[in-house]
Amino acid sequence: MRKNFQGLRPHTTEQLRAELAIHHLIDQDDYVRGTITLGADEGWRKALDHKARERIEAAKNNPDLRPNEVACEERSITRKTDNRFRATPPENWNIYSVGMTNKGVLLTGLHFAGQRKHPSIRTREKGEVRFDCTGTQVKVYLPPLSWEFAMHLLDHHGFICTREEYTPEMAWQFIFSNPAVPIWVEESALKALSATSHGQLAVGINGINSAGQKTRSDRLRVPLRMLAKGGRRMIVRFDNGSNSERAAQRVAGQLNRAGADANWFTWTDPGKAKTDDYFAAKGKALVAGTFDRLTDQTDSFNPNEDEKGHYARLKGSWRTTTIDREFEPMDLVRAQKKSRVIALEGPTGTGKTKASVGAIALMEQALGRKVIVMGLYHRASLVHKGSSEFGVRDLSSPIGTFERERGALRDGLFCCCESIKKDSGEWDLLKWSHELEENLRPAVLFLDELTQAAFHLLLAGTDAMTKVRREAIKAIERLIRNPEVTVIAAEAGIGDIELEWLQALSGVQPHVINTTFRRRSELFCGDATADNIDKLQQLCGQTIDRGQQVWLSMGEAESLKKFSAPFPRSFLIHGENSKTLEVAELMSNTNSVADQFSLVGYSPSVVSGISYEASTVGIAACVQQFAMGPQDAMQAVARARSAERRIMLSPVRTPKATTGTGRTSPEEVSRARFAAIDPTMQELYREHLSSVDPATVRYSVALEARVNYEAIHNDHVLASRLKDQGYTLRSFDELVSDNAVVIPKAQRDKQTRQAELSRRTQLIHEVMTGQKTIDQASSEANRETKEGTWVDLGAVDPSNAYEWLLRVRVHDLVAAGSFTVDSAEFRAMAAEVQSLDKHQARQLRDVLGGRVTIPGPDDDVPATFAKALLKVAGFTTQRQRFRVDGVRTYRFEVVALELSPFL
Repeated sequence: MRKNFQGLRPHTTEQLRAELAIHHLIDQDDYVRGTITLGADEGWRKALDHKARERIEAAKNNPDLRPNEVACEERSITRKTDNRFRATPPENWNIYSVGMTNKGVLLTGLHFAGQRKHPSIRTREKGEVRFDCTGTQVKVYLPPLSWEFAMHLLDHHGFICTREEYTPEMAWQFIFSNPAVPIWVEESALKALSATSHGQLAVGINGINSAGQKTRSDRLRVPLRMLAKGGRRMIVRFDNGSNSERAAQRVAGQLNRAGADANWFTWTDPGKAKTDDYFAAKGKALVAGTFDRLTDQTDSFNPNEDEKGHYARLKGSWRTTTIDREFEPMDLVRAQKKSRVIALEGPTGTGKTKASVGAIALMEQALGRKVIVMGLYHRASLVHKGSSEFGVRDLSSPIGTFERERGALRDGLFCCCESIKKDSGEWDLLKWSHELEENLRPAVLFLDELTQAAFHLLLAGTDAMTKVRREAIKAIERLIRNPEVTVIAAEAGIGDIELEWLQALSGVQPHVINTTFRRRSELFCGDATADNIDKLQQLCGQTIDRGQQVWLSMGEAESLKKFSAPFPRSFLIHGENSKTLEVAELMSNTNSVADQFSLVGYSPSVVSGISYEASTVGIAACVQQFAMGPQDAMQAVARARSAERRIMLSPVRTPKATTGTGRTSPEEVSRARFAAIDPTMQELYREHLSSVDPATVRYSVALEARVNYEAIHNDHVLASRLKDQGYTLRSFDELVSDNAVVIPKAQRDKQTRQAELSRRTQLIHEVMTGQKTIDQASSEANRETKEGTWVDLGAVDPSNAYEWLLRVRVHDLVAAGSFTVDSAEFRAMAAEVQSLDKHQARQLRDVLGGRVTIPGPDDDVPATFAKALLKVAGFTTQRQRFRVDGVRTYRFEVVALELSPFL
């Protein structure tokens, strides 16, 4: 350990101790000797030499300098470094920290964090450096606690160590491994020392914008990222000021996303605007007996922004009729007199569909003839029920069946988005849109669960949507514009963006009918962990053994099959069987058919358009997984109208439910869409954008942003909307303890999922392997999406992704055929990735699907990241183990993906 204040007169060290206590409330005895030194010491010399070596190495690698110029530059750097060290004022403070590597390994000894220029010699000039970090390797300041103070702060958390064995890094090793220890994040090393001396264990960063890595403010420094794990309580506390407030909120949000329970605070009194100023003033006031404890801000914090407010989709001022019961047909008839665009806003189970059917019958009575009724769903499996209820053709039934050939009551049809345009020659929604435009007559367009239908129509859907999307969008736009078409949008969570879209296309202001009627119910909520899913499965088994029925929704078909395997009388609905006659029968006659089964399970293929009202089920549950967003989960848990127990297992975030750019605001979505366009393809994108109404383009952008926001803030959005639905939220643990569920399984089979190769990946692979040029691949993408929109072109166009793969040198990995983490090809790729700034990293993340973390300059680039890059090009890796000089290492063979249809 370094000795403190070598070569300094005793009265100087005493003056330092007094300054620390009076002006900063820092007790030097709380830290090991050598934490703060004065003037030109050994650590400052080593830091300056380290920086000099970096500059000399850069000069040697500069191809523009001749050998004699390099030698001259080296002598100049050495001379300036020596002069700078000799000119160091003796009043300056050198501050030392516990060290940590970029791999998260704590280092022994003390490490130079920076030199503080003493206030008495500051010039107050603009740009003056007050804390000089030249040559430091410390990214986050970790106070070197003395043994006595470490025991005082940590013994009640379980820290045990003798004085003889103790080193400061041992205390921090304990802190990093114990999330129960709360941490404050201060904006300087000195403020961290002050807070820690006050009993609030703190770490320091070098300014409010230094929590992130250099050029990558989106990537937290390694120590902060490690501290955030395990839900640790953390408070980001910065100086007074609006800039500080915004930065504190941003850092708190990053810590929360990294796993912490983080909040933020900025000092409110401009006179005591900093942590050390506040604690110094507090100390003086306590001594004088004048401190007002009612105004003490020591433990103050503000909740993170994500925790504020109640989330709601509908906030604007719209013409609204509010009722306190279920919807009735006359509600719609009265609304139609005010507007031909009617929005039904109410929870699942409030009779939106039933009232719409009745309202159409009343319209027909008034007209004296049948009206044409058309409906749109986002899933083919939901069309069966809708067409049966409204008595029109079912365009999702097999060709030749009665349901597909003619309606039971009236002209019209129900279809899914992919069936808006059919090549079979039969009447489809596209033909009806033209017919009603040319021959005006009364008709109804029923849009059940509008937001989900619009999402599939504009942004998602199956592969078939690529071939029909443009004409499908135009057909819906044509119907909404038609002055004789009454539009009924039924939605449990309709929002401002839907109403704005309908108003822009129709030219009339929508009339909203909102119901405050709620079926009050308790909902037991828990995390969607493997243990909780095991417990739910056991609860379902107990329920079925008692002769009660279970209704269950899960986020993926395979998970649903595995969950229901122990229960023989199960009926499952998922994407693989959603078009079968058995599913169509259950959808059309749910109350009579579903009663035969002990468990009815459904994946997101069916989360709306089906309801069971025949009896009270034992359990109605939803396990929110994979790409299941909060809207799907909220509807899925309510399919059985009456249940003894409702259960929701959900994660904090559902990143796989994001779409497109992954951005959460319309402005960010627009910018990201534009950034992803290859300059040579801009005219083509403009053509695609101009093919639909500008209002639809705006709505698609806003819808993408909202879907992504709700997925990223799943827990907050879901809790808000469930409360709006009338649920009282309780902990799943309460339900488990009440029912004595057995201990969950210790061993579980690992689930593996085969990767599907997208068309874009196929095209990139063909370019990478020399089968075609990038221009040929781009032209092919254009031809294949000529009937789609900008969404389809963006999903297939390989040009932007290929450009990024070239930039990060993936072609070198492919050409090498194999690599290790020390091979030249891998190191070149890693260097390119680590050199990216925040915006570039986000663009690369988009290329990788929006869910892969892009390493920063402080991070190691793992072999798994190379695998993610190779996957975009249609390759994967196979790991081979071998030894070099007795040390085990790995080589990764680059191979084409096995499922590739073109190999």
